[in-house]
Amino acid sequence: MVPPAPGTISPYLAVGSDGEGTYISFNNADQRAIKNGTAYALVAAIGVLSPPMRIVAGFAVTIANEYVAGNGFCPGNDELWVYFTDGPTGPAYSQVICRPVSHPGGG
Repeated sequence: MVPPAPGTISPYLAVGSDGEGTYISFNNADQRAIKNGTAYALVAAIGVLSPPMRIVAGFAVTIANEYVAGNGFCPGNDELWVYFTDGPTGPAYSQVICRPVSHPGGG
């Protein structure tokens, strides 16, 4: 695999579901991109991978940005998981939590 060119964003976020619901997870690099204001490049990357997820991703990045601004980055290499459900007017966010990479679905 060729490394990304300097100045580009290569997100490692994941989308999945577990017993607690559907989530988008952001690793440490993603969290730093969110904090540094390059979050919407992450949304664009998600949109390329899955166009219907672009709206959900936009909201998830906004929620993640609020979490990082208020709480800082997840400790160590923990990932930030934003859980959501489909609401009548769009996605509803039920939980934001730091999870270790070793958590099922992580990494």
